[in-house]
Amino acid sequence: MRADVGVALGSGTDIATESAAVMYASITTGYLAWAGLFCAQDCLGDPDMAGCARLCLDCSVICQACVTLLARGSAWAARLCQLCAEICDACAAECERFDLETCRECARSCRTCAEQCRVMAAA
Repeated sequence: MRADVGVALGSGTDIATESAAVMYASITTGYLAWAGLFCAQDCLGDPDMAGCARLCLDCSVICQACVTLLARGSAWAARLCQLCAEICDACAAECERFDLETCRECARSCRTCAEQCRVMAAA
């Protein structure tokens, strides 16, 4: 792991633990980026689900940005992860309103991602 990644994550944790945390958060947010796209695709065309589709697309984009910043060890990753957690919470709440499997999967992924983003934001 590059030294600046460890600095961005904070001190007090060994490098292996920090690497594992970054890897898990990246996988979680990366998975959600795809789940959000699939959910948005299923919501398109239904006027009652337009808000869900927009929020899923927003969530997907910010998750992709988090993966990029985490992978690069950006000093801005923690701040973006906090915003990502908030958007994931909003997306999960919206998706939970609908009885589609893609919405349920997206909501579950959003909840997991929000939790991991909060861990990374606090690091």
